[in-house]
Amino acid sequence: MKKLTALEAIRKFCLQCQGGVSANVTECQHTACPFYAYRLGVALPAGKHRPLKTIRAYCVEECQAGNQGQVDDCQGDTAAAGPCPAFLFRMGKSPNVTAGTREKRRAANFRQTAAGKNVLGSISTRHSKPFQATESSKSTRPEVV
Repeated sequence: MKKLTALEAIRKFCLQCQGGVSANVTECQHTACPFYAYRLGVALPAGKHRPLKTIRAYCVEECQAGNQGQVDDCQGDTAAAGPCPAFLFRMGKSPNVTAGTREKRRAANFRQTAAGKNVLGSISTRHSKPFQATESSKSTRPEVV
């Protein structure tokens, strides 16, 4: 059986919400829904969080009305809709990644950060001079000196 990704879980959740009709998911007008940006099963730039964090935020804020303890105790099954596709991802972590792999990634990230390497990749700048913050009451954006 194929393991479900967070994006696939969101897509299945949206299909369940819209009665299994994919055209309704495509035409969904609920832009305030945290899943809205991911409803088609692809990551769109309009998403506020990554898919895993979005599922966690949905479970806490929308499904359990802000009670994190209830999310932890969730059984993932509702009488009206059936099993929740987002259930396995409700803690904001992928069930497809083992604790050992998570620890290895965390350690590698720490080593890169400690070595002064940019973890997000190299960022090029169009300015040859370094940025320096200046005193400004209207803007917190650094200016080129």
